[in-house]
Amino acid sequence: MKTAMPANQFGGKSNWVIGLMAVAALSSGNLLKDCESVAAAAEPEARGSGSYLVVPTTTKLQRYYFRNFEDLDAFVFINAMDPVSEDGTTLDAAAIDLDSLQESLTPYCESPSPGRVVFSIRTRREPQRAIAAGMLSRALGQFGREFGLRESELDFRRYGEENKYFNNWNGLVEDLAKPPSASEIEAESEVSDGQVAVFAAHTPLSRTLYGGEFGYPVDCVVFIIPPIEEADAGKILPALQRSVSQLKLKGKNRVLVQYHSNNWDGTETKLAVKEFTSETIWKELLGFETYMWGIWSPSPMQVLKAHRQAAQTRADD
Repeated sequence: MKTAMPANQFGGKSNWVIGLMAVAALSSGNLLKDCESVAAAAEPEARGSGSYLVVPTTTKLQRYYFRNFEDLDAFVFINAMDPVSEDGTTLDAAAIDLDSLQESLTPYCESPSPGRVVFSIRTRREPQRAIAAGMLSRALGQFGREFGLRESELDFRRYGEENKYFNNWNGLVEDLAKPPSASEIEAESEVSDGQVAVFAAHTPLSRTLYGGEFGYPVDCVVFIIPPIEEADAGKILPALQRSVSQLKLKGKNRVLVQYHSNNWDGTETKLAVKEFTSETIWKELLGFETYMWGIWSPSPMQVLKAHRQAAQTRADD
């Protein structure tokens, strides 16, 4: 029999974790365990159930995906398709396997180096589900901190039928549960000169995150590190040619170009976006069949290094 909770029980000014603890109590009879009380696995590995999947990060490209946290340890995919009712008013406590999730997260919260994870909550796109699923995401964030993780971030995704895992949680588990091979990890190494960072996408997690779950898997991911309005095409394009030639690409079907800006409304930004997303660069110069572009957030240290390198280049000129 399903045990349902009103979604507003996750509300209140600061009681999100209380709601999640209540879910644990309803589903298992126990309140939240602290990290030390759960038996730890010897090594982090992909673990999951019908309600979650913990996937360790193994490459820098995977860590770039979420705000470029270079110390990101794992993605925790949460199946919020079923726990949230059709009308968005209740959460099914029995569908959230919190005891098992705690056990799977234990390797990431042990001293002396508690980990950082991203809770990636996956639910349907229907607007009526947004409130309950949003409360669940905030509860999980608080749960991560209470449980002993160093940081727990949130990535809230609402699926439509265009996503290959819509109503197909088992497909996500099947694609991501198997660990990547040593050769896939090695082939996904970064090639960078400080102005651009390029990667070949080989591991299942990277190919899923960067377009694969929407039916657009990429072979190559390019990050333009300085704000695009400050990017010098005369310097970056030769660097791109050199860097891409060093990659161990699966093919040249599709490249994803990621950029950012400090002034999205500026004229220089609009001109630079037009220049760096042109077919001439990605298809004619670099030889990819198709290309996509997106927005990312570099780390402060990356921006600082890019500014220093640009300043040095100007001084040399």
